[in-house]
Amino acid sequence: APRRGTAALADLFAGTDAPTASAQVEALVLPQNLERYLSPDLWRKLNSDSSRQGVLFNALDRLRSILYQLSTFLPANLAQEKMNRPVPGLVNGRILTGSLLFADVSGFTALSERLAGLGDEGAERLTGMINRYFIKMLEILSWSGGVLKFAGDATLAFFPERPNQEQAGWALRAGQRMLRAMQAFANLPTPGGAVTLKMKIGLSTGEFLASSVGSARRMEYGVLGPAVMRTMAAEGAGQAGLLVADQQTVDILGIIGTERAPGFYSLPVETGEELDDFEISADRRRGRGAIPWSASPQMIVAQMEAAIRQIEALEPYVPPEVTEQLLAHAQQRSITSQYRPTVVMFCNYVGLETLLERWGGDGAARITTIMSNYFEAMHGAIARQGGTITRIDPYSTGTKLLALFGAPVAHEDDAQRAIRAALAMNAELDLLNQRWLRQFARHLPPDLQDGPLMQHRIGLTQGQTFAGLVGSTNRREYTVMGDEVNLSVRL
Repeated sequence: APRRGTAALADLFAGTDAPTASAQVEALVLPQNLERYLSPDLWRKLNSDSSRQGVLFNALDRLRSILYQLSTFLPANLAQEKMNRPVPGLVNGRILTGSLLFADVSGFTALSERLAGLGDEGAERLTGMINRYFIKMLEILSWSGGVLKFAGDATLAFFPERPNQEQAGWALRAGQRMLRAMQAFANLPTPGGAVTLKMKIGLSTGEFLASSVGSARRMEYGVLGPAVMRTMAAEGAGQAGLLVADQQTVDILGIIGTERAPGFYSLPVETGEELDDFEISADRRRGRGAIPWSASPQMIVAQMEAAIRQIEALEPYVPPEVTEQLLAHAQQRSITSQYRPTVVMFCNYVGLETLLERWGGDGAARITTIMSNYFEAMHGAIARQGGTITRIDPYSTGTKLLALFGAPVAHEDDAQRAIRAALAMNAELDLLNQRWLRQFARHLPPDLQDGPLMQHRIGLTQGQTFAGLVGSTNRREYTVMGDEVNLSVRL
């Protein structure tokens, strides 16, 4: 076995004119912000004189573990992009083309409500059921597409354009596999009786805008555009057990479907063995990169610096309260799920789709700027009151923003805080609309020159919700479930 610590460093520099191992160790300058990511014990050891090289490796392993955990909150392609170009707060957007799959599952709210009476045991059981579901569905999608967004009961996956539009067939077969896999989630036992999860799926093909918006304090990844809207509409035209596609996808597939609504058709749901032949190999895990035990302390520190830059590029995409809990429980790589009093804020904002329709792809940068201005202002209004934005996702009309007060961090006056945040959000949007009308006046068609360019509506509820991390080891989110979430949507 290789010798470690100062003995290994002595071997490394033996027979050269280089400084002694101890001198090399003393000359090391540790990266800024390193202490924040290490446990107090590891930080203390790193600043002592004993076993320096071994502790350096331990610190590097800790950083890489945190980096991997943060990367699981982002779509794989976005995480890789940010690690290749680690610039915190980089706002950008681009038009993507391909096929989209939106899967919505009913039954999780019923599960949550029926298990709530069991307290911590109920939260643990619900977490296990949710994770079993997501592990299976994310595994299916990893073989033929990539997950853009997922939450407690919905998943949006993207299949990039391929020659002869074959990605549309990949999306169809992925949806068929997902529906087939739902057989394993029938009659789930709860104290109040069995619950069966049911899924319906929408498919579309076309273009949409994908943007990273916000600032170095908080970022989100948003998608919008014609293909996204048609995917949501296709899912909305279906019912449990159905797979519905838009006209563009049906034309590419050459399949005769049953019309569910103008321009949307339900497609056959295959369940045979032909679905077992996957199109491509699964996405590779985000690699950490090996470093030999013979590496110099300077090389190890350089690797630490690179890891911290990547962490700082990914960290804004994760709610800061969630990040803090992840750092506090880094060894467990998880956060305890629980039922807890929560004020749920559901915000539905619209207007960006109209701008994209008018401006087209040439206006992608302007729309990304507007979306980023809006998100940064709303995050500020919510964060100042101690709230947490957990995600932004496509909605049946426009986009939805979900924010929480009371989870993962609670205050005695969370209801008042949420109301103050909502009123501040309205005021912020008024100011933004005035600013955008001046900033983009020469780009606006006559019917939009008086504004407003964006509008939103907000619903607030308070009650017991399930809150915790859901997903798999490769992709996960912090989410809440329960009747209060659904009620906030209706309000």
